[in-house]
Amino acid sequence: MNPFTHLFFLPLLTTIYGLTGALIAREQPDNAVGWLLLVVGLGSALTLVSGAYAEFNRFVAQSESGFMLDLSLWLDKWIWILPSVLPLTGVLLLFPDGHLPSPRWRWLAWITGIGIVGVIIASAFYPEPLPDYGLPDRNPYGIPGSENVLGFVLNSASGLLVASVLGSFGAVTLRFRAASGVQRTQLKWLLYAAALVLVALIATTVLWQVYPDRPIMIELGIIVTSGGVTLIIVAIGIAILRHQLWDVDTLISRTLVYGLLTLIMIGMYVLTVSFLSVLFDGDNLLYSLIATGLVAVSFQALRDMLQGWTSRLLFGHRDNAYLVMQHLSAQLGPTTAVDNVLPASVTVIADALRLPYAAVMLRFKGRDQLAAAFPVSDSKLRPSNSETFPLVYQSETIGQLVLAPRSRDESF
Repeated sequence: MNPFTHLFFLPLLTTIYGLTGALIAREQPDNAVGWLLLVVGLGSALTLVSGAYAEFNRFVAQSESGFMLDLSLWLDKWIWILPSVLPLTGVLLLFPDGHLPSPRWRWLAWITGIGIVGVIIASAFYPEPLPDYGLPDRNPYGIPGSENVLGFVLNSASGLLVASVLGSFGAVTLRFRAASGVQRTQLKWLLYAAALVLVALIATTVLWQVYPDRPIMIELGIIVTSGGVTLIIVAIGIAILRHQLWDVDTLISRTLVYGLLTLIMIGMYVLTVSFLSVLFDGDNLLYSLIATGLVAVSFQALRDMLQGWTSRLLFGHRDNAYLVMQHLSAQLGPTTAVDNVLPASVTVIADALRLPYAAVMLRFKGRDQLAAAFPVSDSKLRPSNSETFPLVYQSETIGQLVLAPRSRDESF
């Protein structure tokens, strides 16, 4: 196997971890995510150095003993756990503000810590090689006779880490569902990167099943995995440092449109050529020309259809006021209680336009007071970038409609 991918991605990941962690720690020293990424970067650097020194002694110096070699082999047994596990557990659990989603998630933090410490201790002192964990070398500091005890600790702690990874992804999902404003946009960056990586991993898995004996597939797996981790860490850095956060919704929309369009175009071409080949029994250049023509004719219509679908998915019915009013009318039927009219109205407006915050302020004794807001949990936390619109009845201003755009650069 060509070692180029390892030699390229491990230094790259080490640099990305360290640089992103340093920038976050400098800009937001109270955010634990930056310090965790620095720890991950240190672990990745030690993994690189220890592995490189061990390989140097094996193939160049051809030494089989010595303090530095033993230390490198010992570090190589366990230091890899930090850069492999922390980004998928602690970083996700604390993203984006460096705090747990709520005190109820402390149990998951404890499970993560116990799992990491357990795997480190068991790997560091297990006396035999661990080929199932990719550790075929001897352990110079292993404790003889401890195989049963440390093996049990290793398996138990590994189970805890699996639960921790699943729980951390669950925490991100729940945090996203409850988030609004800037934090929701931050989480979108992470989920956008994770979705791209997931699609790439699925595609790689399919190719691996189709071409299981191709050595290039191992290299492709390393590239997708390492490149995916790099992409996610960069997305975390962009989200936390928040330099305008750019327009992530537009980026997601274009990715969905042209990604799906590419897949559909390829599928149409392959199906058309295959169908004509089977129907007329044989291959012919004419079949390819027909398929190409069909794809060209369908391109604009499919693009418009996908653009409309993604626009409704991400931005709601912002370009169709009639549908918004129709939905509002359906929600405010004749059986709606008077006290529920305003809460239902702001909920429909926020949902139809995919807004993170909407509220109605009613004027009472010369002061505007909050009458209804969406989401209810953040009703008093009005975003700083929100805009107000006067509510007028019979030429008299009776209050305000408060709306928060999806991103800082967006305006109504």
